[in-house]
Amino acid sequence: TAASSNAPGTRFAVLYDEHTHENTGVLIMEKFPDVILADTSLIANAPARMLASGIGDSLGFVIEGMISAKRLDQKTNGSAFAWANFEKSGEILFNQGYKAYLAAKAHCVNKDFSDVVEQIVFWNGLYGDMVECKSNIAHFAESLMPVEPHKFMHGEMVGYGVIPMLVAEGAPLTFIHQYIDFCQSINIP
Repeated sequence: TAASSNAPGTRFAVLYDEHTHENTGVLIMEKFPDVILADTSLIANAPARMLASGIGDSLGFVIEGMISAKRLDQKTNGSAFAWANFEKSGEILFNQGYKAYLAAKAHCVNKDFSDVVEQIVFWNGLYGDMVECKSNIAHFAESLMPVEPHKFMHGEMVGYGVIPMLVAEGAPLTFIHQYIDFCQSINIP
């Protein structure tokens, strides 16, 4: 009913304590899900904040993967097909994410919305795993943020966590500003 993270297309299941709702670990499945069903007409009725969180999680994952591949010279892991599509996933999220967010605010389905949901729910996690994405810097930054529990969604914190990662990696200042402007446009803190 929401596209708030890239989890459906991955082999990972985050485990939580049923009483405290704290993260207690991650279960890694042997294979990807056999079926993923996503009805964009239902997803469009979720709060737009959930789609923004999914964009933050998925775009953060792509940027983490690209930075770690460059730093560790790992672009040889995985197929050229997987790398090309992992990069394309990031382009779709960055170039169509704002329009998809506006569609989500209006609770309507259009091409931008459908394309972005498809990347979040199906492809982003799959391609990230296929290229053996090793970096979790932005995801790790989430655990360091001194915020009230559950004030921000996972993808909002990951999206924000990309910023210090970009600075630490010496990314061009113009890209950092573009990324910050993008996050602000979809209300990622």
